[in-house]
Amino acid sequence: MARLVCAKCDYDLRDQAEDRAPFDVRLPEQPKRRRLVCGKCCNDGVDQMERLAALAGKLS
Repeated sequence: MARLVCAKCDYDLRDQAEDRAPFDVRLPEQPKRRRLVCGKCCNDGVDQMERLAALAGKLS
């Protein structure tokens, strides 16, 4: 059976915990490679969205 775990804390993302939903947080040096992180480890995706918004601001 394949594991689906958080890239930071190894939490099993198949467990449907409300505060640990999976987010695809890609590393800047590997933008095409999926990297799933649980909500607790990535601030529910907020940090990634802010990083992407900052990058978009620099590109425009």
